[in-house]
Amino acid sequence: MNDYFGGLGVGCARVCPPCPTPAFGMSTQIPGMWCKMAARDTFLGTDQTRKPRLLFWELPNRYSKFGMLIILPTIIYFLVFRIGPIIYSLIASFSDWNLVEKMRFIGGANYIRAVTDKVFLASLQRSLTYSIVVVTCTLTISIVLAVLFDQTLSFRNWYRAAYFLPTVISWVVISIIWKTMYNPSFGLVSYIADLLHITPIPILTSTQRALPGIMVIGIWQAIGFYMVIFLAALQAIDPNLYEAAVIDGASPVKTFWNITLPLLRPTLLFAIVMSTIETLQVFAQVYVMTRGGPANSTLVAVYYIYRTAFYLQDMGYASALAIILLIVIMCLSLLYLKFFKTETYYSR
Repeated sequence: MNDYFGGLGVGCARVCPPCPTPAFGMSTQIPGMWCKMAARDTFLGTDQTRKPRLLFWELPNRYSKFGMLIILPTIIYFLVFRIGPIIYSLIASFSDWNLVEKMRFIGGANYIRAVTDKVFLASLQRSLTYSIVVVTCTLTISIVLAVLFDQTLSFRNWYRAAYFLPTVISWVVISIIWKTMYNPSFGLVSYIADLLHITPIPILTSTQRALPGIMVIGIWQAIGFYMVIFLAALQAIDPNLYEAAVIDGASPVKTFWNITLPLLRPTLLFAIVMSTIETLQVFAQVYVMTRGGPANSTLVAVYYIYRTAFYLQDMGYASALAIILLIVIMCLSLLYLKFFKTETYYSR
């Protein structure tokens, strides 16, 4: 280590934990990074011990055993109720099974059938359409509201709570409320149309308006959650960046596009992936409000899988459809991760 400091003659009385020898003067035995950092801290006057990070399996037995004991219930839950059903569905997807008789292996016949199933392909297309519209509108409105409520406003905490409230309400309750509001006879939408002297427009009974009506509910329910996520990210941005932008004469729009939005990319990636996964699995609204109708106009992929499994009792084919949907979600998630790959870091 004397060679590391060029023979400046600086001494060190600290003993490195990895080796029982002083850090200086032992360059021929263990010239590791620990000794180098210890020597550097002594030379610079920052006498701080830098301990190397230990991996989980390198921890002492008492810590690793206690940690495993603490997380064991979560691991069991994850394996039994998450990984287990996926593996079982994968096995069932290669069989003919009606929930009563024994599984009969048929190879990839279910997947071949799925590729040629026009009803399933149409339902998958509706799910993708629903996801694209809801994710785009939800995240756009959420970012706007987050920027707005990040300012100093009167009663802003009340507004935040009001927008976040739908997030904690059950989807079944939300669907029943909106189904009542959409009722053409006594619903709120019909009442507003009467006040404006407009002929009430049927929504859930129209093949053109039923799916957009469900999209509105999805957007309304998710705005509050992602608003809070983006608000937390905005409050983590260093305010000195905004001060520098003001000094340079940047307009609010340029500040948002060149500072705020780039620094929100990690949060935006999280929001896009999570909202995409959620929207592609839309089910409760369709089940409660339309049951896939009218004329299959709201028949999305998950509801079609549910109907195939429990109404038609074709569990093998339904499992194959579920695996296909899982693959689609994984591919989209990986695509987002690749597209939004960033190394932007920010802190207040």
